[in-house]
Amino acid sequence: MAHTIISSSRPRAHDRFKTTPPEPYSDASSTYWPPGWNWARYSAMKDEDFNSLSEEESSKMREGFRSVLGEEEFGRMASYVWNKSQKRERQAERERAAAEGRPIPARDFHPPDWLQRWKRKHEGNTWGFVGFRTALYPETGDTDAVQKAQCDWDEFKCRVDAILNVPFESVIDHYDGFVPSDMVEARDKFEIRWVEDSALVGADADTLRERFQKITKNLEPGIQNQLFLCASPTAVESVLQLHDDKFPTVESRLWREGAPYLLAVTTYSGRNDEPPEDDEDVGDPRDWYKPVFPVALEVVPNELWETMEWGPELGRITRQVRGSDELGAKMPENEIHGGLWDMWWGMGPSPRSVRRRAIMRGLIQE
Repeated sequence: MAHTIISSSRPRAHDRFKTTPPEPYSDASSTYWPPGWNWARYSAMKDEDFNSLSEEESSKMREGFRSVLGEEEFGRMASYVWNKSQKRERQAERERAAAEGRPIPARDFHPPDWLQRWKRKHEGNTWGFVGFRTALYPETGDTDAVQKAQCDWDEFKCRVDAILNVPFESVIDHYDGFVPSDMVEARDKFEIRWVEDSALVGADADTLRERFQKITKNLEPGIQNQLFLCASPTAVESVLQLHDDKFPTVESRLWREGAPYLLAVTTYSGRNDEPPEDDEDVGDPRDWYKPVFPVALEVVPNELWETMEWGPELGRITRQVRGSDELGAKMPENEIHGGLWDMWWGMGPSPRSVRRRAIMRGLIQE
């Protein structure tokens, strides 16, 4: 007889996953370096270094970056160097203040929107999502199989917990390690509440929706009741097969391919079945809505939770993402410029759309 187990994933510090992110750029990032220059010098560049270069040398170096990285990546690289320089300046100021016996200057803390929303509506209370485990159950009842399945599931949850830390750590990193008390409380109160039951092996989306409806009345207001998560076989694989050098950190680029994910499942499975006015309309809004879609794990506490809190139409949420048919339902397809994303990262503009707008405005060349 199957038994239902309720457990949770909460963001916690996991030192085994806290590695120094690899430097994303190197000497190979440009086809040209002035004499005595390389990536290490460029990325640690001070004003006097930059001013020592002629305009011709500076231009050749920039074009060297563009020829290797492309315009879009060149912009990201410039932001990366700028952020590093700002951190160095703030660290130097703290060291000067400490040496002179002055108070260390503090930066004004401006909570991100998702933290403000939790604080305003749910402060002191649990917030997050329900998640269903549909994978990593033992295939047989012998002791070894049961132990292996449990070990794999524990490892999965440990990795999920560490990845859920990323949006919190990103805020802390932005404020040079400053950790406000409400950030600590918010991180402690966020959870994915896992429903574990071997009867869920191979469950389709409708079966999960039925199970979800039975528990919604007991959910805290901060636990989303219009959408839940699923640790499906492919989602679990995306987490467990993740190499250490690909593990998400505060330096990880959003909208990247190969990120670990979970499936997001909306409680409404259907769509407006009224016939379209134009059968040839490839932009039919009815095709925007995908009731099952992959969501990048590292944006679950901030982008996904906040989006569901302010409640836009579900079709708008999934307009730019490709749906998943892993849970049995055939997903509609819609067309957008550049193609659909394979994973949901948020409602904001993607790098692809930002670049397209810049080209349309004549700011950059295609």
